[in-house]
Amino acid sequence: MSSDSTTPMDVQKTGKGSRPRARFNIDKWLMPTLLLLVLASLVGWVLLHLLVPAPPVETAQPVGTPQPAATAQAVETPPPPKAGAKWTGPYQQPPLQWLDWLLISLCGVLLYLLASAAYYRVRGNTRFSDFAWWYVATIVKGPIVAFIILLFLTQVSVDITGLSIDLTKPDTATVLLVVAFILGFYSRVAREQLNQIVKALFPKAYGIAEEQFNIVPGKASVQFGQTAQFGTSKAVEVIWLTSTGKIDDKGLFTAPSATEAHAGDAIRITAVPKDPNVPTASALATLVAFSIVGKDKLLYGAEETYQTSPAPEEGVTWSVTPKLRGAAITDKGIYKAPPAPESAVKEKVAITATCKTNPLNLATLEVELQAWP
Repeated sequence: MSSDSTTPMDVQKTGKGSRPRARFNIDKWLMPTLLLLVLASLVGWVLLHLLVPAPPVETAQPVGTPQPAATAQAVETPPPPKAGAKWTGPYQQPPLQWLDWLLISLCGVLLYLLASAAYYRVRGNTRFSDFAWWYVATIVKGPIVAFIILLFLTQVSVDITGLSIDLTKPDTATVLLVVAFILGFYSRVAREQLNQIVKALFPKAYGIAEEQFNIVPGKASVQFGQTAQFGTSKAVEVIWLTSTGKIDDKGLFTAPSATEAHAGDAIRITAVPKDPNVPTASALATLVAFSIVGKDKLLYGAEETYQTSPAPEEGVTWSVTPKLRGAAITDKGIYKAPPAPESAVKEKVAITATCKTNPLNLATLEVELQAWP
C-alpha cells in the first residue's frame, strides 16, 4: 500500500485528478537568481557603453580667448562615430550618466544581497522566504538612494573619507562609478551618508525627528542619600543637570539627605544635548524615606512578597498599576501576577507603597512580567 510523501518543493494541488503544480521555491533559487541578476546588470552596462557612444563634452572657452579668424572655406567636421564602434568609457553627462550610476549601484546591491544570502546559508539558515519583501525593497531602494547621493555630491564640493574630491568636475566620471558601486554594496554607508546630507541641509528638523531622546528611567523613587543611574534612550552626548542633589557627567544621581529635603519632593533631572539642534529631555526623581525590596522581573502567574526598607512606623498601603485581570496585591505586599496572555508579550506594572500618614511619602518599583525567564 503506497502513501503520499512530502517533498522539499512546495507543491500545490489544483484540484482532484489534476497534475501537481510546483511553486517557485525562493529558499532554493534565491542565490542563483541573484547571481543571474548580477550578470545581467553587468552585461547591460557593457552593452549600453558599446551600443550608445558617449557624446562629446563641451568645454567653455575662457573669457578673453581670441577666436580664430573666419576662413572662406568651411572646415569639414569628421562624422560622428558609429554606434558600437568602440568602448566609450564612463558617461559624463546626464541622462546617460544617471543610467550609468543606477546600473553600477544596482550591481553593488545585488552583490551585497548575494554575499548576505551566502553568509546565512553557510550557517544553516535557509528560510529566505521570510525575508522576500526585504530583498525586493533593498533592490529597489539601494540604487535610488545611491543616485540621490551622487546627484547631490556632483553639485557641491565636499570632503569624503578624508579625501578632498571635487565630484563636480567632469574628469571624475570614473570616480563617480566607483562611488556608485560602493554606495550600492554598502547600503548602511549609503543610508548614513544620506542622513548626514539631510542633517547638513535641515539640522533643526533632523535633530527633532531623528535624534530626539528620552531619559531612562523617566521616573524614579530615590531614598535619601542614595544613588540612581539615569541614561539616554539614544547615544547622544549630553550635560546632566539636577534641581537638587548631585549628578555626575555619566548620569549618576545622588539624592540629598533628609536634612536637605523632604519626603515626596520631586527633583527634575535634565539632559542637555551638546548639539544645540537636539531638544533637551527631563525626568523626575521622587525622594522617599524608604524603598521597595523585591524582584523587578516576574513570571506570569507567579507570586512575590514585597517589603519596604526601612519600614515606616506608620505602616504603608500597597497598590499596583495598571490593574490587570487576575492580578492583585494584598495589604502585606504579596503580589499575585496575572496568568500569561495568549500572545507572548512583556508587560510592566508599578508596585507602590504609600505611607499611611503622609501620602507624599511613597516608593514605587517597576516590575516586568515575562512569559519565560
